[in-house]
Amino acid sequence: MKKLLLALTALALALALCACGGKAVDVDMDALRGDIQSADLFDDNLVLARDSVVNDVVGLDTSKCDSAEYYMGSGATGEEYGLFVCKSESAAKDLVKQLEARRDDLYKTYESYNTEALPRIENAVIEQSGVYVAFIIADNYAAAQSLADA
Repeated sequence: MKKLLLALTALALALALCACGGKAVDVDMDALRGDIQSADLFDDNLVLARDSVVNDVVGLDTSKCDSAEYYMGSGATGEEYGLFVCKSESAAKDLVKQLEARRDDLYKTYESYNTEALPRIENAVIEQSGVYVAFIIADNYAAAQSLADA
């Protein structure tokens, strides 16, 4: 009886420790999108880009995402943002690398084209939380970072 009780106690402790270590992350992407759209972050008017544009022009592989939204401006300001729900944390980490490459490519482009956009691009927000990824290049980058941190 003591061995059974000891085994059950050990099992309960092991399950409790597993539950504490891997908290599931849940981000309300609809609320985040609404906050981004209602905040005064952008100088440009951003519109939702088609999947083909996101994959071919922006250079993101969204095939490992359950949902992907990418908003782009006129090209005059460098402002963009994307919200992604990936199929796995590994896919989210890969997407973060792609977004970092996107930021770097934009910087190189605007370096000779529109230097006023460079601070926005330098301060791009790239945040991953579990399978969720947010990418924001905005004029008001401090406010964008606050939104992504919340």
